This record gives sequence, structure tokens and C-alpha cells, in this order.
Amino acid sequence: MPGREDNMENTTGKKSGTERTYVIVSLGGENYAINVMQVNIINGLTEIRPVPNSMPYMKGIITLRETIVPVIDMRIKFNLEAAPYTKTTVIVIVNIHDRLIGLLVDSVLDVTDLHESKVQDTPHFSANINADCISGVSEINGKLVVLLDTDKIITRKELENIADNDSINDTKEN
Repeated sequence: MPGREDNMENTTGKKSGTERTYVIVSLGGENYAINVMQVNIINGLTEIRPVPNSMPYMKGIITLRETIVPVIDMRIKFNLEAAPYTKTTVIVIVNIHDRLIGLLVDSVLDVTDLHESKVQDTPHFSANINADCISGVSEINGKLVVLLDTDKIITRKELENIADNDSINDTKEN
């Protein structure tokens, strides 16, 4: 039939290119996306043991399956206004430079797939957060979402300082 071949070209509904899955988190009223391949686990808010003489954004440490995990308050790291922790506050455990790090966020909103064609390069704008840790921006359900590059949230130097300050060079608790 004439014209029929136009409708049969892509019957799978799949788009060419790459689609990645992201964990969408809320922080200070804004939405951020973390590649699910970097996420180890999403942990409810648990007791965080403070570490003396640590960086301001270093909230402390938790024990996760006999592993000591430093926890970073992302509001402080991103220079956002402090807010009390609520029942939706969670710790997203991610791999940063081959190390487990807890990211304290206001809440996890969703896990969603995002096609690379929907991601735009990081616009040059004034932001509270280091633009180096932004890998792109997109719109999901009508809301702007900033895609984070977890390996750039914390530099290797900062990671060394965390390990030095909190005596967690060994990942096992004594």
C-alpha cells in the first residue's frame, strides 16, 4: 500500500542512540540526576557519627555492611541554605573515584530513563555549585533537571582530605 512503508520504518518505538537511567533527587527545591550506574544503594537517614576537624560539608560517617562510608551534606557542598532533615531525607551511596561516599539529599523523587538527545550541554550560568560537576541539563516532566558527574562532586584531593581527617583509610571498621 502506498505510504505504508513510512509507518513501518520504526515499529519498535526505540530511538537510536543511548538511553541512561538516572536517580532523580531533590536538593534545595531543585532536581538533580545521578547516573544509576554510580549509585550503590539508597539508604534512609541513619545516625551519622561526626568527625572532628573535617571539612564543613563532611557531615560524618556511617557504617554500611561493615564498611565505613563518609557522608557529605550536599546542601553545604553546593552552598545552599541549610534545612532540617525530614522523613524524606536520604543518603544516596555512590561510587566516587572508586570509593563509597554518601550524599545527603532532601529526597529521592524518581528513577527514570533519559535519552542522550534530551540532554543539553551545561549552559554557562551563575550557579551555587561547581559547574565542573554538572554533565548536562534536561527537562523531565516539565521540570529542569541538572545531571551530576559524581566523580567531579568531590575532587581526589578532597577525597584524600576526607580519608586523612576521619581516619577511614581502611574501609573496614575495627
